[in-house]
Amino acid sequence: MKFIAHRGESMDAPENTMASFRLAWERDAVGIEGDFYKLTDGRIACMHDQNAKRTCGVDVDICTINYAELNTFDAGSFKGAEWAGEKAPLLDDIFREMPASCAIYAEVKDDSDGIIEAIKDLAEKYKITSEQLIIISFSEAAIVRASEVLPKSKRYLLTGLKETDSGFSPTADEMIEKLKNVYADGVDCCCNPLPDRDYVSKVQAAGLEFHIWTVNDVENAQRMIDAGVDSITSDCAAKLRNFFA
Repeated sequence: MKFIAHRGESMDAPENTMASFRLAWERDAVGIEGDFYKLTDGRIACMHDQNAKRTCGVDVDICTINYAELNTFDAGSFKGAEWAGEKAPLLDDIFREMPASCAIYAEVKDDSDGIIEAIKDLAEKYKITSEQLIIISFSEAAIVRASEVLPKSKRYLLTGLKETDSGFSPTADEMIEKLKNVYADGVDCCCNPLPDRDYVSKVQAAGLEFHIWTVNDVENAQRMIDAGVDSITSDCAAKLRNFFA
């Protein structure tokens, strides 16, 4: 089973910082996940929330600032004093250090014009292969655009399920139709609620992949392994990988 480090090893280090990604690499992560927005200067910054308040203490929409401004923010202290001074990195920083053995699930949070093209340019600059670069997004438009700009990189639509009296919504057939309509290679699905094996198998039988996020406990990880998912994204990916090794 592939365990993907969610925002890096974010249970132990401040999310979406180089400290968190480096810790994931030190722990031999096969994949990391990060969240990306385009700044006003066209650079691609890594942060989960569009507003920097939660992790940096600055109430600002990061899509309205440039990198020089973002680089003044402390993105580590919210996790503890030992992380003071950590910065919100650029995608450049991540690509520059990412081992060839590691993949990145790059979540496009901002589907504005040019962000997919900018990611492509950076991947080429740092010789990131199509196998290493996976685009994930809640935005169907971003997935469609990635299919055009990065056709060799896999693309997973982020979404979730709801439990109803008759089963899951959307149904597996509806999920398959949606994924095919946006040229996705699979789905990256929220763990609440957890899909069952029948649902996962039906999606996979249609030639699509099924990934799950964010699972942090052994019991639910086991359920997803038993369901046959293709990867599990976790805040403690190394811990789970080692448990199931």
